[in-house]
Amino acid sequence: MQREAARAAGGHATLFRLPANGAATAPRFDRLEPAVERIHRALMREFDPHAVFDRGRLHAFD
Repeated sequence: MQREAARAAGGHATLFRLPANGAATAPRFDRLEPAVERIHRALMREFDPHAVFDRGRLHAFD
């Protein structure tokens, strides 16, 4: 529900806290829009070419 509201406003949402039962029913990170994902990947290649800092932990990449 929050992610749909965020998308409708042109943004995205991130799950910061798990439910009380500890089971996440949704992915922690929302998928980036294709254009934003291309920019993000290009920046990652430039600033972290060996994937030292982010190994897929920050976004829902394939």
